[in-house]
Amino acid sequence: CLSPDLIPPGVCNLLNSSTIYANNEVSLAEVDIYGFDYDYDYTLTLYSNALNTMIYNTARDFLIEHYKYPEGIRQYYYISNFAAQDLHYDIQKGLLMKIDAFHYIQLQTVY
Repeated sequence: CLSPDLIPPGVCNLLNSSTIYANNEVSLAEVDIYGFDYDYDYTLTLYSNALNTMIYNTARDFLIEHYKYPEGIRQYYYISNFAAQDLHYDIQKGLLMKIDAFHYIQLQTVY
């Protein structure tokens, strides 16, 4: 159960049930890792700073405990003003890139 400090005040008053839809084509049984969409135009949620911190810490600890990431990364904490929207890291080629809303790599964003 989420603690009340993870939910921004007044969120329930902002929901419009006529704008909520479900994607029936996703089998959650086949999903290993979930991502969080911070595009406020198409999301069903509003994020609080406490939730962002929890997401970061949980993902970091999961990578350490289940995917053998180095224990040393546990010393890194969530930085709220660090921009990370729509970034993708290709672990096979070691490339960091920005992906647009149509899943295309944006020009001049591959490092």
